[in-house]
Amino acid sequence: MPPQGPEAAELRDLAEQTRGVVGDLRETLGSAADERRERLGRLSDEASQLVESLASQVANELSQDLARQQEEQAAAARQQLDDERSGLQSEREAFDAEREAWQAERGAWQAEHDQQASEHEAERAERAQWEADRDAWQAEREQWEAVRNQVEAELASQEQRLLAERQEIEANRQSGGDADDVLYEKLELAVTERDQAHEKLGGVEARVGELTAALAEATGRLTAATEVEQELGTLREKFDLVMTDLQAHREHVAALEGELATRPETAGADPAELEQLRQDRDELARQLEEQAHAGEPVEPSAEVNELRARFEMAVEDVRQLRTENEELRQKLDSAPAGGDAASEGDGWEAQKQRLLASLSDEGDAVEPERQEERATIAGTLQITDEVVAEKDREIERLRQELEQAPADNGEAVVDEAQAALLDEDEVIQAERERLAALEAECQEKLRQAELELSVERAKISRAQSQLEEQQIELETLKGACSTGGESKRRWMDKLGLGNDSK
Repeated sequence: MPPQGPEAAELRDLAEQTRGVVGDLRETLGSAADERRERLGRLSDEASQLVESLASQVANELSQDLARQQEEQAAAARQQLDDERSGLQSEREAFDAEREAWQAERGAWQAEHDQQASEHEAERAERAQWEADRDAWQAEREQWEAVRNQVEAELASQEQRLLAERQEIEANRQSGGDADDVLYEKLELAVTERDQAHEKLGGVEARVGELTAALAEATGRLTAATEVEQELGTLREKFDLVMTDLQAHREHVAALEGELATRPETAGADPAELEQLRQDRDELARQLEEQAHAGEPVEPSAEVNELRARFEMAVEDVRQLRTENEELRQKLDSAPAGGDAASEGDGWEAQKQRLLASLSDEGDAVEPERQEERATIAGTLQITDEVVAEKDREIERLRQELEQAPADNGEAVVDEAQAALLDEDEVIQAERERLAALEAECQEKLRQAELELSVERAKISRAQSQLEEQQIELETLKGACSTGGESKRRWMDKLGLGNDSK
């Protein structure tokens, strides 16, 4: 049975109030829980939006950095291509000027070559005439030698006859016969014939002397003509070598013009094509320099030396321009590394710290999707750190190499590389072998010419020796004849016939 009375009514009122308070508390707690859940949802959405915005901001900054770097590299490549094109255009103009000068000098050399050829033909004809005259003089000398031998034989026979008559006179004188007058007449006749023979012998000796002088003069002319012909041959070989070098230079210039004509005019050229063009230009300069040095043993003329000096000056200008371009390229590469890298590094570190702080504020009690997003953001941050660190290390390494590498060492490395390229080039090796073969051939021809000249000199020396021996024989014969005449006159004086003979 329920309680009744005033206390029971108060209890019932208190219970109703308690139920109302409990209901209000329940409603308040439910609305508070709803508001808290709604607030948590809003916070989660805001955190997701913040992470997405930060990730997109990082991605945009990275893409902007990459785009800016690519744009700077493209601008540098375009500027470098423009500089290279300007340099190549200048080199083309210089090569055109040198080609025109080479063509003019080639015309002068060709005219000089034709003149030398005509002079050589004239000298060859004159030499042939000299040889014909020498042969004629040689034949005439042989004829006069035969006449001289005949006269000498006649003199010998007359000497023998005089000796026999002398013996006969001596015998008659001892016997005292009457044939003295007859013998005296015979003796006078023999003396007259001897004098005539001496006069004839003198004429023969004079003619032989004239022929000897003419032969010596012809020999001297022939020797001079031989020397002139050898000198002309040497000059012709030098001219051929110079013309060969000039033709090679013209071919290289024509090849360079063809490459310049076929190059595209766009600003964004391929760096590989630019590098190939630079290598072709360096190869052309090295080949021209090699050919210029290969022509030194030929003793070139003053015009060739002047051309070589001009070419070396042009090569030196090209090297100086290459050095300046390399310095500008190094300055351009090292310029952004000083300030922009540091500022970008500081900005990235600040952004990274902010992202890490926002992630740490979320705590560990997050949803799996959010954990995956946090792992992705952390991986992106790590990759970005590695890229930035690699960039900093590369910049520092390049700066150290620039500070430590001396200028002369760079030039030595370049020279060694050029020498290695020259040694490996088949065209240059073939050209060197051809020049060596030409040099060996010239030396062989020179040795053969010296041998022929030595043989000719030996022949001339033998001919001169024979002439000297013949002159000595003539002098001996003349002395013998004069001695025989004096003895005969003394013998006639002894006979008492000296006054009549005089």
